[in-house]
Amino acid sequence: MCKNLLNWLTFLLVLPSCTSTPPNISVVCEENSQENYIIKWETAPSMEGQVKVYASIQPNAIREDSPVALANISDGMITILNRDPLRRNYYLMVFDNKYRIKVASRNLNITGIQNFRDLGGYKSSKNGKSIRWGMLYRSAQIDSIAPNTYHELGNMDIKPLSTSVPQMNVLTFPGWTINSIPYTFPSPLPNSIQS
Repeated sequence: MCKNLLNWLTFLLVLPSCTSTPPNISVVCEENSQENYIIKWETAPSMEGQVKVYASIQPNAIREDSPVALANISDGMITILNRDPLRRNYYLMVFDNKYRIKVASRNLNITGIQNFRDLGGYKSSKNGKSIRWGMLYRSAQIDSIAPNTYHELGNMDIKPLSTSVPQMNVLTFPGWTINSIPYTFPSPLPNSIQS
Protein backbone atom coordinates (compact mmCIF):
# COMPACT_ATOMS: atom_id res chain seq x y z
CA MET A 1 0.00 0.00 0.00
CA CYS A 2 2.76 2.43 0.93
CA LYS A 3 4.64 1.54 -2.26
CA ASN A 4 1.55 2.27 -4.41
CA LEU A 5 1.03 5.56 -2.61
CA LEU A 6 4.67 6.51 -3.24
CA ASN A 7 4.30 5.60 -6.96
CA TRP A 8 1.16 7.74 -7.29
CA LEU A 9 2.82 10.65 -5.50
CA THR A 10 5.83 10.45 -7.84
CA PHE A 11 3.50 10.30 -10.85
CA LEU A 12 1.58 13.37 -9.67
CA LEU A 13 4.80 15.32 -9.15
CA VAL A 14 6.24 14.39 -12.56
CA LEU A 15 3.02 14.90 -14.56
CA PRO A 16 2.92 18.74 -14.37
CA SER A 17 6.51 18.94 -15.60
CA CYS A 18 5.49 17.06 -18.77
CA THR A 19 2.96 19.68 -19.79
CA SER A 20 4.34 22.78 -21.42
CA THR A 21 3.04 26.28 -21.02
CA PRO A 22 2.92 28.10 -24.35
CA PRO A 23 5.44 30.92 -24.62
CA ASN A 24 4.40 34.54 -24.73
CA ILE A 25 5.03 35.68 -28.32
CA SER A 26 4.72 39.35 -29.29
CA VAL A 27 4.75 40.23 -33.00
CA VAL A 28 4.55 43.59 -34.78
CA CYS A 29 4.54 44.40 -38.50
CA GLU A 30 5.49 47.74 -40.02
CA GLU A 31 6.04 49.14 -43.51
CA ASN A 32 9.30 50.89 -44.32
CA SER A 33 9.73 53.79 -46.77
CA GLN A 34 10.04 51.34 -49.72
CA GLU A 35 6.68 49.77 -48.71
CA ASN A 36 8.36 46.51 -47.67
CA TYR A 37 7.17 44.76 -44.53
CA ILE A 38 9.37 44.52 -41.45
CA ILE A 39 8.14 41.92 -38.96
CA LYS A 40 9.66 41.88 -35.47
CA TRP A 41 9.01 39.43 -32.65
CA GLU A 42 9.96 38.59 -29.09
CA THR A 43 9.39 35.36 -27.22
CA ALA A 44 9.39 34.78 -23.48
CA PRO A 45 10.98 32.50 -22.61
CA SER A 46 13.40 32.55 -25.53
CA MET A 47 12.85 29.78 -28.07
CA GLU A 48 14.98 27.79 -30.45
CA GLY A 49 13.92 26.75 -33.93
CA GLN A 50 12.57 28.45 -37.02
CA VAL A 51 9.75 30.83 -37.77
CA LYS A 52 7.91 30.30 -41.06
CA VAL A 53 6.00 33.19 -42.60
CA TYR A 54 2.97 32.63 -44.84
CA ALA A 55 1.13 35.42 -46.67
CA SER A 56 -2.25 36.18 -48.18
CA ILE A 57 -4.31 39.20 -49.17
CA GLN A 58 -7.22 37.65 -47.22
CA PRO A 59 -6.71 37.55 -43.43
CA ASN A 60 -8.85 34.43 -42.97
CA ALA A 61 -7.44 32.46 -45.91
CA ILE A 62 -3.71 32.16 -45.27
CA ARG A 63 -2.56 28.81 -46.64
CA GLU A 64 0.37 27.02 -45.04
CA ASP A 65 1.65 25.30 -48.17
CA SER A 66 4.51 27.59 -49.22
CA PRO A 67 6.22 30.03 -46.84
CA VAL A 68 7.23 33.44 -48.20
CA ALA A 69 10.07 33.66 -45.68
CA LEU A 70 12.00 31.65 -43.10
CA ALA A 71 14.15 32.85 -40.21
CA ASN A 72 15.63 31.63 -36.96
CA ILE A 73 13.43 32.55 -34.02
CA SER A 74 16.49 34.04 -32.32
CA ASP A 75 16.84 36.59 -35.20
CA GLY A 76 13.83 38.50 -33.87
CA MET A 77 13.13 40.19 -37.20
CA ILE A 78 12.64 39.67 -40.93
CA THR A 79 12.07 41.96 -43.92
CA ILE A 80 9.63 40.82 -46.60
CA LEU A 81 9.68 42.47 -50.02
CA ASN A 82 6.31 43.79 -51.10
CA ARG A 83 5.88 42.83 -54.74
CA ASP A 84 2.43 44.44 -55.09
CA PRO A 85 2.12 47.71 -53.13
CA LEU A 86 -1.53 48.10 -54.21
CA ARG A 87 -2.51 45.02 -52.20
CA ARG A 88 -2.29 44.60 -48.46
CA ASN A 89 -0.70 41.44 -47.08
CA TYR A 90 -1.62 39.55 -43.93
CA TYR A 91 0.91 37.16 -42.44
CA LEU A 92 0.71 33.95 -40.46
CA MET A 93 3.81 33.38 -38.35
CA VAL A 94 4.43 29.76 -37.34
CA PHE A 95 6.99 29.45 -34.55
CA ASP A 96 8.77 26.09 -34.24
CA ASN A 97 5.88 24.38 -36.12
CA LYS A 98 3.69 24.85 -33.02
CA TYR A 99 2.58 28.39 -32.30
CA ARG A 100 0.62 30.45 -34.83
CA ILE A 101 0.13 34.21 -34.81
CA LYS A 102 -1.51 36.41 -37.46
CA VAL A 103 -0.12 39.87 -38.06
CA ALA A 104 -0.36 42.72 -40.56
CA SER A 105 0.80 46.28 -40.77
CA ARG A 106 -1.45 48.21 -38.41
CA ASN A 107 -0.88 51.65 -39.98
CA LEU A 108 -2.08 51.82 -43.59
CA ASN A 109 -0.63 54.53 -45.80
CA ILE A 110 -3.65 55.67 -47.79
CA THR A 111 -3.48 58.84 -49.87
CA GLY A 112 -5.50 61.64 -48.28
CA ILE A 113 -6.37 59.79 -45.06
CA GLN A 114 -4.43 60.46 -41.89
CA ASN A 115 -3.87 57.85 -39.21
CA PHE A 116 -5.77 55.04 -40.96
CA ARG A 117 -5.32 51.96 -38.76
CA ASP A 118 -6.47 48.36 -38.63
CA LEU A 119 -7.61 47.44 -35.12
CA GLY A 120 -7.08 43.72 -35.74
CA GLY A 121 -5.04 41.68 -33.31
CA TYR A 122 -6.03 43.57 -30.17
CA LYS A 123 -7.29 41.26 -27.43
CA SER A 124 -10.36 41.79 -25.31
CA SER A 125 -9.62 42.13 -21.61
CA LYS A 126 -12.85 40.32 -20.75
CA ASN A 127 -12.62 37.10 -22.76
CA GLY A 128 -9.14 37.14 -24.33
CA LYS A 129 -10.50 36.94 -27.89
CA SER A 130 -8.80 38.99 -30.58
CA ILE A 131 -10.37 41.39 -33.05
CA ARG A 132 -10.04 39.88 -36.50
CA TRP A 133 -7.62 41.53 -38.91
CA GLY A 134 -9.18 43.51 -41.75
CA MET A 135 -12.57 43.90 -40.04
CA LEU A 136 -12.41 47.13 -38.03
CA TYR A 137 -10.53 50.32 -38.88
CA ARG A 138 -10.20 53.80 -37.46
CA SER A 139 -8.92 57.02 -38.97
CA ALA A 140 -8.99 60.76 -38.80
CA GLN A 141 -11.60 62.65 -40.80
CA ILE A 142 -12.28 61.07 -44.20
CA ASP A 143 -15.21 63.09 -45.49
CA SER A 144 -13.32 64.71 -48.38
CA ILE A 145 -11.13 62.03 -49.92
CA ALA A 146 -10.16 61.96 -53.58
CA PRO A 147 -11.62 59.46 -56.10
CA ASN A 148 -8.32 57.57 -56.40
CA THR A 149 -8.41 56.97 -52.64
CA TYR A 150 -11.69 55.08 -53.07
CA HIS A 151 -9.88 52.83 -55.54
CA GLU A 152 -7.07 52.24 -53.00
CA LEU A 153 -9.63 51.28 -50.37
CA GLY A 154 -11.42 49.04 -52.87
CA ASN A 155 -8.16 47.23 -53.69
CA MET A 156 -7.93 46.33 -50.01
CA ASP A 157 -11.61 45.33 -49.90
CA ILE A 158 -12.37 48.16 -47.48
CA LYS A 159 -15.77 49.75 -47.85
CA PRO A 160 -15.83 53.34 -46.59
CA LEU A 161 -18.62 54.29 -44.26
CA SER A 162 -19.48 57.34 -42.26
CA THR A 163 -21.35 57.20 -38.99
CA SER A 164 -24.33 59.37 -38.26
CA VAL A 165 -24.19 58.99 -34.48
CA PRO A 166 -24.47 62.43 -32.88
CA GLN A 167 -21.75 63.51 -30.48
CA MET A 168 -22.72 62.42 -26.99
CA ASN A 169 -21.11 61.67 -23.69
CA VAL A 170 -21.46 57.93 -23.11
CA LEU A 171 -20.41 58.42 -19.48
CA THR A 172 -23.78 60.06 -18.78
CA PHE A 173 -25.52 56.79 -19.68
CA PRO A 174 -24.16 54.12 -17.29
CA GLY A 175 -24.49 50.62 -18.71
CA TRP A 176 -25.30 51.95 -22.18
CA THR A 177 -23.73 50.14 -25.11
CA ILE A 178 -23.89 50.68 -28.85
CA ASN A 179 -25.75 47.77 -30.44
CA SER A 180 -25.69 49.20 -33.93
CA ILE A 181 -24.43 52.31 -35.64
CA PRO A 182 -26.41 53.63 -38.59
CA TYR A 183 -24.11 54.16 -41.54
CA THR A 184 -24.16 55.24 -45.14
CA PHE A 185 -21.81 54.42 -47.95
CA PRO A 186 -20.73 57.73 -49.48
CA SER A 187 -20.74 57.92 -53.24
CA PRO A 188 -18.92 61.10 -54.29
CA LEU A 189 -17.69 59.51 -57.51
CA PRO A 190 -19.30 60.12 -60.88
CA ASN A 191 -21.25 57.11 -62.17
CA SER A 192 -18.64 56.41 -64.85
CA ILE A 193 -15.92 55.87 -62.21
CA GLN A 194 -17.95 53.79 -59.74
CA SER A 195 -18.16 50.64 -61.82
